[in-house]
Amino acid sequence: MPDGQLLQDLGEESYKYLGILEADMMKMKDMKEKVRKEYYRRKRKVLESKLNGGNVIKAMKTWAVAAVRYTAWILDWTVSELREMDRKTRKLMTINRALNPKADVDRLYVSRDEGVRGMVSIEECVRIEECSLSDYIKRIEGNEDSVWIVVSKSKQQRN
Repeated sequence: MPDGQLLQDLGEESYKYLGILEADMMKMKDMKEKVRKEYYRRKRKVLESKLNGGNVIKAMKTWAVAAVRYTAWILDWTVSELREMDRKTRKLMTINRALNPKADVDRLYVSRDEGVRGMVSIEECVRIEECSLSDYIKRIEGNEDSVWIVVSKSKQQRN
């Protein structure tokens, strides 16, 4: 601390800050599992609803994907983890008859403006969030007192 005092060790105890479990370091594995479960729970709720196809996709994009989008910069998601979540999403859609098992996967993620489903890939969503926050940090780098500079440098060192 600034006055020379030391913080007590939390040991195995943890606390929540902005919805993220933390201790001495963030509990990455626990938080990833918690986010995955919440994402799948929301997907199931949407798929089990009586919404039509277009509204199901809109609900997934706005409600279910938001559970993962919030953690895009905070948790270090690997590409394989994100692709697995996308795979399981398509499996849930097939089980709930929202997607034909033989349907083209690429067409699922093409924009609705182009006449296709318009679903958002989790992998794409997380990468877009990381890029947009990174661009924001680059814009404010002129401010040397900014906490974002420290956060950006620590994020780059982890990657």
